[in-house]
Amino acid sequence: MSELQVPFDHELVIARHGPRTGYRFVVAIHSTAGTEPRGRAGGGCRLARYADPLDGLHDALRLSEGMSRKAAIAGTRTGGAKCVIAVPPGEAPWPLEGERREAVLRDLAEIVDSLEGRYLTGPDVGTTPADMEFVHSLTPHAAGFAEGGTALGTAVGVHACMRAAAAQVLGNAGLAGVRVTIVGLGGVGEPLARRLAADGARLAVTDIDPSRRTVAADLGAEWIELDGAQRRECEIVAPCALGATLTQDEAAALRCRLVVGAANNQLAGDGVAAALAARGIAWVPDFVANAGGLLYAVTVGRDRRTREEAFERVERLGDTALEILRRAEAEGITTLDAAVRLADERLAGR
Repeated sequence: MSELQVPFDHELVIARHGPRTGYRFVVAIHSTAGTEPRGRAGGGCRLARYADPLDGLHDALRLSEGMSRKAAIAGTRTGGAKCVIAVPPGEAPWPLEGERREAVLRDLAEIVDSLEGRYLTGPDVGTTPADMEFVHSLTPHAAGFAEGGTALGTAVGVHACMRAAAAQVLGNAGLAGVRVTIVGLGGVGEPLARRLAADGARLAVTDIDPSRRTVAADLGAEWIELDGAQRRECEIVAPCALGATLTQDEAAALRCRLVVGAANNQLAGDGVAAALAARGIAWVPDFVANAGGLLYAVTVGRDRRTREEAFERVERLGDTALEILRRAEAEGITTLDAAVRLADERLAGR
């Protein structure tokens, strides 16, 4: 663990080989403090290729900690956990399909079921609502497939946070005419882009999948190359793909005033938050901006509220983003520190 240089303060971390696939499965439960039901934590399952299995473990640790913070910020009382399925880098064809994908999901269901309810899994990068529906047929401890999953809830939350932050930083809550660069035009990036287009924002978009150009054309957005996309001159950058893209070098090269996106673990290290602040770039922490998916799933799934009620809750994440930006400015701290303090305060208040 010393090689990873991350604190190991999790309640439970297990690493197993899937009996059908041989892939490495890591389940990390960071915290179940104040959870409802008691003692259970939730978080999505990430299916991705990793050059080193330790990278998958590192991801699971950071993502599960982020889920604890996200749950505290959103007030869902769901704790924080994550599963990472680390697939060898040369595994092909990719993405996994057919019998191979079913084998992965059966391995996942078996491992999740063995935890007897301590971990509730759901979709994440590489897995889908349909995957979770299949897993749920094998174990009750899977969710995120009802009502089309959580991607739309995440997009609505990012949009609400972006509008609130733009009012504070740019003086333009409506986003009309504001230049926004979206990196990642997938399940969350596309509905976010559609909302921004409706606002009248000037969009530049990109994705690893070139077929997403059709979405850009439909929205009247400019398609740009993935390489260097975050460094494009604009008012707002929205990272909506994989994490750790905001490195120290990227922070020094950004030409924007605000960063608000859906990707988890956007910072390559916590020190990047200070680098952004030093350049006058406001950053809404990812576990705040992307908490809408979790909040939506809990509101509809556990609390049995309507979709409309769920989206009303998600929209209020904009108020939280505004509180964090104002607190950071008033106390002379980074937005990361302000968000962590707010999460800790809410956890302590349970």
